[in-house]
Amino acid sequence: MMKGLPVSYSSKDYYVMAVLVLPFSFVLNLIYLRGSYFHTEGVFVTATLLSLIVISIYFMICGWWAVEIRNRFPGEEDVGKKLLFMIGSFLLASSLVLRLLFTLYEKIPFVNFRFDDDRFIWSYVCLGFVNIFLSFLFEGISRYEEWKVNLEQTQQLKRSFEHSQLLGLKRRVNPHFLFNSLTSLSTLIEEDDKEAEIFLDQLSKVYRYMLRNDVDEFVTLQTEIQFLKALLHLLNVRFGEGMKVSINVDPESLEKQIPPLSLQLLLDNAFSQNIVRKNNPLQIEIWSEGADFLFFKNSVNRRLTDEEAEHDFDLDHLVNKYRLIGRGEIEILETPSQRVVRIPLFNVVEHSSQ
Repeated sequence: MMKGLPVSYSSKDYYVMAVLVLPFSFVLNLIYLRGSYFHTEGVFVTATLLSLIVISIYFMICGWWAVEIRNRFPGEEDVGKKLLFMIGSFLLASSLVLRLLFTLYEKIPFVNFRFDDDRFIWSYVCLGFVNIFLSFLFEGISRYEEWKVNLEQTQQLKRSFEHSQLLGLKRRVNPHFLFNSLTSLSTLIEEDDKEAEIFLDQLSKVYRYMLRNDVDEFVTLQTEIQFLKALLHLLNVRFGEGMKVSINVDPESLEKQIPPLSLQLLLDNAFSQNIVRKNNPLQIEIWSEGADFLFFKNSVNRRLTDEEAEHDFDLDHLVNKYRLIGRGEIEILETPSQRVVRIPLFNVVEHSSQ
């Protein structure tokens, strides 16, 4: 399940409060001051400005407190508790704010105002209704913002999935890989029939796995490594001593899950971006730490080609895919001499429950 971000104080909240403050201040003064509100220009201006300042500060504090409560109770099951806390705290604060405002009125001589319990109660009821309305409105705005974020994440995930299918298709019909493989096979047939038979068997395993990529959303690390070993066998026939590969994976991590062709993407990235020579072989190490992370390290000896940007884009796609399925972040550490990619491993049951 996609994970939401912490709630923030949105511009819509500010807009709602800005629209409500002036008319509410006007109505509040009418309820409490009644005819005295229009007695003189000085009373009208003073009461209006004072109430605007106090109510504006109060609404801003309410908005901040609403955000804090929404972050404290983010779950769908907490909606009732969230609204109860909001409304209860707002109603309590309302009485204090009104008492403060009307006390300030009493301190201004020319307003000629004395505290009145009945008017205070009506003012409190009015502010209480506004508080309840704002509580539900803030919650509605929050839900709308979350819906927009989830919609965007869903669209990104759909684009990521479609791109993943395109990558899988591109790898299956990659003319360079197929041509190089057939060239190597042709050479082996002339030189060593037995080795050619082994090569053909590994080639069939590679393409069988690629074809299955459309069916499986996730595969076990053991399955992915078996595919990688078959692919490495083909590459070893072509590059020989130009590549050095070591795989050291903890047995407990073999049943963990990984998106299919993830390791092939990293392998393609390493071969496409670096020079492969016998006197300076491309060194690749794959290992795990416990059952939670897999590491892919390759030496760096850059060659400048048009494919480099494309394969970096493919790597970005893998990073975004992990981010969107909510299974942790892929971390990439690159120095002038090496690149290390840390890939999270997970269980399908854990993934589906989130």
